Amino acid sequence: SVNSDGTYSVVATNSVLGCTAESADFVVTLNPVPTVTAGSDLAVCGGSQIALNASGANTYTWNNGATGSSLNVNTVNQTYTSVYTVTGTDMATGCSASDQVVLNVTALPVVNAGTDVTGCDNEFITLSASGALSYVWSGNIVDGVSFQLPAGTNLFTVTGTDGNNCSATDEVIVTIHAAPIVSAGSDLSVCPSDVPVTLSASSDQASTSFVWNGITSSSELTTEQSGVYTVEGTNEFGCSTTASVDLTIYPEITVQAGDLVNACSEELPIELVTTSSSPVNSYNWSTGETTQSVEVSVSGEYIVTVEDLNGCETNDTVNVTVLQSPVVNAGADQTLCESELPATLNASGSGGTVEWSNGAQSPLTEVNAGGVYTVTVTSANGCQATDDVEVIVESCLSIDENETVIRLYPNPAVDEFTVESSNAMNGSYQLYGFDGKLHRSGILLSVSKLTIEIDSLSKGVYLIQLDLESGTKEYRIEKL
Repeated sequence: SVNSDGTYSVVATNSVLGCTAESADFVVTLNPVPTVTAGSDLAVCGGSQIALNASGANTYTWNNGATGSSLNVNTVNQTYTSVYTVTGTDMATGCSASDQVVLNVTALPVVNAGTDVTGCDNEFITLSASGALSYVWSGNIVDGVSFQLPAGTNLFTVTGTDGNNCSATDEVIVTIHAAPIVSAGSDLSVCPSDVPVTLSASSDQASTSFVWNGITSSSELTTEQSGVYTVEGTNEFGCSTTASVDLTIYPEITVQAGDLVNACSEELPIELVTTSSSPVNSYNWSTGETTQSVEVSVSGEYIVTVEDLNGCETNDTVNVTVLQSPVVNAGADQTLCESELPATLNASGSGGTVEWSNGAQSPLTEVNAGGVYTVTVTSANGCQATDDVEVIVESCLSIDENETVIRLYPNPAVDEFTVESSNAMNGSYQLYGFDGKLHRSGILLSVSKLTIEIDSLSKGVYLIQLDLESGTKEYRIEKL
């Protein structure tokens, strides 16, 4: 064999005979072998189509029988290694050469977008894929980051890439339902008279059910307490919305106009005064008056309605009973000489217990000194009446010739007694028992002596009262 171009001849030798012979010269020309390359070894992801490209010759034959400089290989989605050999021939010289390319195939990652999602438009949802190292979602969704969507059905695709830079996709359907629009009503401020208060919830969706404060399952809640009340409305898809209402119940105003009032006629009119536990805006009496207090003079039921600064009203009723007061007269004022003491005081009027300021407890009493004496009469209903009488005592050391001197005799008396005057008497007289009862009376017309029969009267002390032109005089007479 020859390894280079040149002119060559052949010399033949017979080793037995020792004879030799040389051939004619011939020229040898060596054609170059083509430099065939199948390309660099490749690492690819399964399930892809790869083009292998050979070069360096004119024709090519691949070990799978395919011809041509380019070979398209459809990889299988699994991990494996394939070796592809190509033989290239130089058509001018007929020389051929071969080369190999190694194809390393890696299976695609198994990417999982998760199960289909159902949610509400007022909630956050999160899409999280698995099976790869990094993920890219459609719709600008970030893997593992929560987000909200309007009501509707959405299809999201995720592409997951592993450490070999191989990628696969998966899809998930997200269905979003509209949450109910729930209202608990407007905030309320109410008066105590409006309690209990019923709170009502409503929704834009007929299927909504309600729960108040996590306890009461109803669209309505009845309460007697101030506070913030929260209602949760849930529709048929489980979507919930809450709403709150602030309930203020104003404090109750306490009004007092009195209870049962017993008023004596002597005290009329009486004043009914309203008191309240907080500031008042207005008063309105059943009498039509609008003042804090009213004066009344007749029995009856009186009602006052009070409005406070919150516009809340309350009322109170007072029953007034007018009781008849007794009538008492302590008698006329008296002026007398010291020698005429004791002076006799005689009270008259309607029935009841009698008490004088000197402690006496009968209509008739005697006093031994001048002064103002008060008599008080108390009737069975508790009402009282008072009157005063003044007794003036003079020394009378000298006697005016015109002064009338009165004498009573006999005193004590049995059947009758005589009243004798130094001057003619004009006026009237009355004879009272010590209990204030009138027993005798008459008119005096220019008489200086008067005899009064007492035979029919009971034993005891009596008072003779002379109402004369010169004044009133009273004397005690005892009946035996």
